[in-house]
Amino acid sequence: MRVVLSGLVLLVLVATIGVFTFAKPQYHPPGGNGKTLKFDDAKPPVNGWLYADATPGFHLGEHHDEWKYAMPYVPNLPAGAGLLQATRDKPGGHADALYVPRNGCIGVQLFSGARTTLCRPRAAAVFIVDALPSYRPGQWNTFVTGVARSDVTKITVQARGAQEDDYVPGTHTHHFRPLPPQVVYDSKTPMWWGAFVDSTFQPQPWNLVVKVYNRVGLMATANVAPAHAGDALYCASALRAVCGMSAQRRS
Repeated sequence: MRVVLSGLVLLVLVATIGVFTFAKPQYHPPGGNGKTLKFDDAKPPVNGWLYADATPGFHLGEHHDEWKYAMPYVPNLPAGAGLLQATRDKPGGHADALYVPRNGCIGVQLFSGARTTLCRPRAAAVFIVDALPSYRPGQWNTFVTGVARSDVTKITVQARGAQEDDYVPGTHTHHFRPLPPQVVYDSKTPMWWGAFVDSTFQPQPWNLVVKVYNRVGLMATANVAPAHAGDALYCASALRAVCGMSAQRRS
């Protein structure tokens, strides 16, 4: 039996995020009140950051608005923008959101309401990391919300210092070892619109390694070590300064 010492579970039930301890960090596939949600037209990008859908993302009135069971509704997006993915770590206020204001561009909104638009960014993945305040020793949690470019085949996230316990029932024997990188995006079974989400736990200050792969191998690595609690925009790219938005964090 494999158990993680402590962690976060990201539950998407009527757009509510819950934080729990003593559970393996994981993202539960979207679903509303036990209903299976399926949107066949919500395909990932097909050419760089271009989508086959001329107006990608979720819009009000589409699919009977059932997509709102899977993520927070973001009412203040620019007119006509399609929502790719959103998370909220507390009721009310703004959400961390990724959206498409026009095809080929990725819009980003932070909890503060700050926004930026990246048009055909030279990055393999664009993502937001929300570093949650540490309310007890040895508990440093994050939420990761991102989207992948068309040539990406896999994305992993590793929280440095996180451990898993191979516990043998009946013997009270524990075998601790580092928690390996977790696959958060797989092009064979992509989330809607090429988005991805993850939650992490580690017993030391936030320190994540995000690796992005294509069909040849590793193409980009992003090391994320926030100095303070809050959310910020990051890019995984072999180039520097491709995001166009400095890290903005809330107190």
